[in-house]
Amino acid sequence: MDRKRMANENFLTQLSQNEYPGRGIVMGLDESGTKFVQIYWIMGRSQNSQNRLLIREADKIKTAPVDATNITRPELIIYNAIRRSGHNHIVSNGDHTDTIYEVLQNAGTLELALATRSHEPDAPNYTPRISGLLQFDQSNSVVWLAIIKKSLLDDFHSIHHFYRYDHFSNGFGMCIHTYQHNGDPLPSFEGEPYMVPLQSSTREIAETYYHALNPDYRISLVVKTIEVLTEKLDYYIINKHDRR
Repeated sequence: MDRKRMANENFLTQLSQNEYPGRGIVMGLDESGTKFVQIYWIMGRSQNSQNRLLIREADKIKTAPVDATNITRPELIIYNAIRRSGHNHIVSNGDHTDTIYEVLQNAGTLELALATRSHEPDAPNYTPRISGLLQFDQSNSVVWLAIIKKSLLDDFHSIHHFYRYDHFSNGFGMCIHTYQHNGDPLPSFEGEPYMVPLQSSTREIAETYYHALNPDYRISLVVKTIEVLTEKLDYYIINKHDRR
């Protein structure tokens, strides 16, 4: 199977036909090869999770409540999702975005940052923490994806997986998300990140991925692009609450 067919099949079966992949990250290169792409989306089944949207503050993307008077456990659902530390472009599904940012600011590494963190304490789901990092360099950029999952040995310890990519082909990205599919409890993501297509403009990428997500559970999605030659940034945000 060629890469394009594989990526399209993955997009169909793992996302479009997946009732609940949860929160997700895609990292890759656009079709022209001129922009790195970061995608982050949030989904939710509960009223508390649905009571959110994504907002931009300068070069930071964060979650925020739609109704601040009707929110519980904000420590799990309100956080910086995207930040920048110099030439490092960070994305994650929780407050470990800030952990990564702070460690990188002090010349540390992604591995050192995430070694201090564990999976989310939301029994019985024990949601994984997922992260993406672009270490931008005009001649040799590196992309990382990471996931922190509950250990099979007990409910309190975690296992950390890291995936490093020093090359991407135009029009392809690698995808990881928190859950394998819907369930009770929710089953954590399994296996390695998988390849998906990244075609057309920033807006078209955003619309394609947003509409692939189950409309009953999708909440918000952002696409951030980083120009390969200039590191110029662009963002496109879709919030379900804005489209009602």
